[in-house]
Amino acid sequence: MTFTNLYTAWDTEKRQTLKPTSYSTYAILLEKHILPRLGDKEDITEEDVEQFRQDLTAAGNSPKTVADCIGVIFSICRYGAKLKLWPMPTWNTKRHVANKRKELRPLNIDEQKTLIGQVIKEPTPRNIAVYLALTTGVSSGELCNLHWQDIDFKARVLHIRGIIQSYYDIDTDTKTKRWMVSKESQTEARDIPLAAAQLAFLQAEVGKHLPENYIFSNNVKAAEPRSVRQYVSGLFNLLGIKNHQYKDLHHTFALQCIQTGCDIFTLAALLGFKSISNCASQYGSFYKKAPRPAMERLMNSLES
Repeated sequence: MTFTNLYTAWDTEKRQTLKPTSYSTYAILLEKHILPRLGDKEDITEEDVEQFRQDLTAAGNSPKTVADCIGVIFSICRYGAKLKLWPMPTWNTKRHVANKRKELRPLNIDEQKTLIGQVIKEPTPRNIAVYLALTTGVSSGELCNLHWQDIDFKARVLHIRGIIQSYYDIDTDTKTKRWMVSKESQTEARDIPLAAAQLAFLQAEVGKHLPENYIFSNNVKAAEPRSVRQYVSGLFNLLGIKNHQYKDLHHTFALQCIQTGCDIFTLAALLGFKSISNCASQYGSFYKKAPRPAMERLMNSLES
């Protein structure tokens, strides 16, 4: 049996159980990178994996793409081994994957003030959406799914109830589609508390729009996450905020929470992480900078 034959068996089963976003990601990696290089193999050795890694890296692929490809290869090989169709892989994926994380780049105070100033000057629906991203840390997919009615002034919270994800539909010539994922777990479907200053600003604007409309698109039809990211990049360029993108709004909110004494459990709940360890892995570097400000706050409180 070749790896291509094994993939066909894996595909038949996993297509029915994987989320469309996950399946389309795996399928594209397989068709573009993996099968052309390893499809004829009847066993994949550690030497094959290392050569595959070197080839992909030399071709200019990102470390994440390389890591994702190796993970898919390992998963399919293990699937085949469990069915006794393929040798159990004896190689360690971690040896072939770069673990270095990109440095997180939150906006500095001046950049935050510039951005908020622009929102106050021109409180358009899209700018209000950017304000919510900066001050609540929602992802681009969550932002796309926010309706005006999700801003709850009575409970003083922002309701997060779903996410818009874009993916390639393999069966329709890779045309981009949208897929709504309802969030059911307690950590994902969540309510983010809104402070008095946020509520005061939003109160004057929310009433101008239909409650059932999405905030960013201000329409009954939701925008795609890539539209949000493109708009934010354009807004940053307009304001002279350089070398930043949408995800830096997310990181900025996380850093602000940590600097004001937010513990890892609260941060994970606010940002909708499924596990504390994932949150700590992402933002552990921010906590390394937190002890001194925390000590200053402690001593100030004792002296007052």
